[in-house]
Amino acid sequence: GGQATIRNFRGHKDDGLRAASVFKRNKNQWKSIYDEVKDWVWQKWPKWMEEKPAWFDDKMRSMIPQDMIPSRDDQKQIAAEIGKK
Repeated sequence: GGQATIRNFRGHKDDGLRAASVFKRNKNQWKSIYDEVKDWVWQKWPKWMEEKPAWFDDKMRSMIPQDMIPSRDDQKQIAAEIGKK
């Protein structure tokens, strides 16, 4: 159920496992952490687009809600901020 979905998302360190733990489940199971998931996707998206990990395929990308995906301009800004750290 929802608690296991949330626990799995928070417990995994691997991005592919984290993504699968929420995006392959009904959104109602993780709607209480929607903003947390969105922040995570927002920060990781530029890295995933650049590195193209095997799990980040067309099917997985299609499961990610559109409002979680940063625009190209936002991606550049995120990448620049990460580069400063």
